[in-house]
Amino acid sequence: HLLLEQATLPRRRHEHAPTIASPIPQVDPLQPQTPSYFPRIEPVPVPDPAPVPESVPARASVPDRVPAPAPVPESDPVPDPVPVPESDPVPDPVPDPRALR
Repeated sequence: HLLLEQATLPRRRHEHAPTIASPIPQVDPLQPQTPSYFPRIEPVPVPDPAPVPESVPARASVPDRVPAPAPVPESDPVPDPVPVPESDPVPDPVPDPRALR
């Protein structure tokens, strides 16, 4: 076994050396990747931020319409169900087990 491992170790080292050195010059992340990926991604986000501020003022006018429907919920019987949870003895048993611990 030792002889086989020693024979394979030097071979692996030689194999890794050329493979690691060869892909680096071929890939050249500075040259091929930038023209293929970045140019497509960069132009897209650049025009996006420009129209964003234009839509912001449009949203500012939205709250003006919001106060109109505001009086509607006032007539709804929403405050009635609020006192219901107060009469429910649910919160009482909750602290009991904690106190026992």
